Amino acid sequence: PVEPIDSLLRQLVYYLPSSEQNYGNLCRSITPDGHIRWLCMEHYLKVYEFSKEFCQGIESIGSVYDRERSLVILNNIELTKNHSRTLGHLLCYNNRICELLLKKIKIREKDFEKLISNICQQSTLRSLELNELSIVNLFGVNKTKECLNEQLKHLFHSRLIEIRIIKNVINDDGGQIMTKNFEHIKYLTLQENHLSTKT
Repeated sequence: PVEPIDSLLRQLVYYLPSSEQNYGNLCRSITPDGHIRWLCMEHYLKVYEFSKEFCQGIESIGSVYDRERSLVILNNIELTKNHSRTLGHLLCYNNRICELLLKKIKIREKDFEKLISNICQQSTLRSLELNELSIVNLFGVNKTKECLNEQLKHLFHSRLIEIRIIKNVINDDGGQIMTKNFEHIKYLTLQENHLSTKT
């Protein structure tokens, strides 16, 4: 049974060090999903440090964070192995990212595979846009079509609600995968993709 808020506040008094039993030693914190939490100074500072680390991580990979939408935007950059590792860490160990937009990104094949793996593991990511990706192998040969088609299969097991695949090259198998196997995804956008019959 849910306890009334007054009962919870009365219990809170026992955790306050102030003899006046006021809430002056608590700090207000708002979670990424909009809930208000009251924290003691020690825990508030931990949350603040975590937020500071998060912002530094986002900036270090050249991305932008839209706090209103919990959206991370990576636009027109080359994701190095370290950038990919940082982004994967942010996705797996953070609940502040609900949407991820990858636009005109150049990324190595193995790093993209690991990124998709992290997306599938991440619990709060709900929306993913893959827009004009350039996925290359170790020697710089473009492998976008092959890698994207292979990784689409793994997105079936993710918790994503929305996927937007825009301006990419996919083969027939990838097109069939996208239209048939995304039953749990409420919004699937396929826009301006080039369907290639070459293997």
